[in-house]
Amino acid sequence: MKGINIGCDFSMPHVEAIQRLVEYGDVNGCDVKITGVYGSPRHANPFGSVRPMKREVFTLWEDVVRNIERLRGAGLEINLAMNSLLPHLKGAQDTSKITANILDCKVVKDEFISFVEKCLPHIDNLIIAHPYLMDLLHEHFYGDQIGIIASTIMNIHTIPQLHWIKSNWVKVNKVCPALWKNRNIDWLTEANSIMPLELLVNEFCSIGGVECEGLYRQACYMSQSLEIKHWNPMLTCCIAERAKKPWSWMMARVILPQWLEYYHETAGIQHFKLTGRTHDAEYLEEVGRYYLEEEFHGNVPALWGQLEAVLNRIAWSEEQKKAAARVNIPADLFDDMFHKYALMRCDPDVCGVVCKSCENYYKEVILKKVQDAE
Repeated sequence: MKGINIGCDFSMPHVEAIQRLVEYGDVNGCDVKITGVYGSPRHANPFGSVRPMKREVFTLWEDVVRNIERLRGAGLEINLAMNSLLPHLKGAQDTSKITANILDCKVVKDEFISFVEKCLPHIDNLIIAHPYLMDLLHEHFYGDQIGIIASTIMNIHTIPQLHWIKSNWVKVNKVCPALWKNRNIDWLTEANSIMPLELLVNEFCSIGGVECEGLYRQACYMSQSLEIKHWNPMLTCCIAERAKKPWSWMMARVILPQWLEYYHETAGIQHFKLTGRTHDAEYLEEVGRYYLEEEFHGNVPALWGQLEAVLNRIAWSEEQKKAAARVNIPADLFDDMFHKYALMRCDPDVCGVVCKSCENYYKEVILKKVQDAE
């Protein structure tokens, strides 16, 4: 079976959308199932994730618990994201207040442990990106009290790293590997034989088609986690660079809905992850259906929650449609390229420099066909 762990803010609109997706998958006999949800509700998680407060819904703890029980009733696994790169207390009401971090302050560490203990009856796993939290959780919790999923933000990208995790962080039951490994099917096959992988399917992070890990990605997440107001690489590196190079949408390591079976059959991947916890519930349900059906024939950028929408929650739906429509990459044409160029064996060292398959295919095939259709 192929399972999807879907992003959720634990608000009622998201919960209802996910319940409908579960029912849709069952009624239509989909081979893909919604098997879990993940998210970090603001009020319920005072230590934050990699999302700034303005991008998260304020949900009371009591409501979160009530909604978690509804999701459990649908048979879903509950995963709490605590993937901040610098765990610290974030004022739930005061968006400017940041207090001592968990590395330096015993009070913060003790409060973190207390918070996890409060969560234990309601969740199955914590999603963790910081190694200190990994060590802390292994030190304070025993047996199967809590499971851990290693976040993609940890940038796990080598086979020895997976062996090390398996030996030293025994509570880790799944690894969401470095995003840029999504198109290295040989690596994924070997890695998944060591530890179960969970692949992030609809993430388009890149700097104009260049892997952002090692350049801006860690600093980008850090600035968001710390609520930095005057430096946001999303605007200059992500949005601006994609506008200059529309083929970078294809170079990003997105996995189309119709490719899930290939990953499952070839690499044995059973677990996939769908973004959505900072997105509109309508978008969440729409994109969720594409992945349940393993079929999508629309414009590829529509699979992603556009940054313009994420940064402007008030007009989310309007901004999402406007931003996604700035470039037209029909999924069927992209799928043709997948079969023609064997994209699942991309070499990041030559991507965009020696190999220009995405750029050439966009200019010579996609752009021409889109213009002819107009």
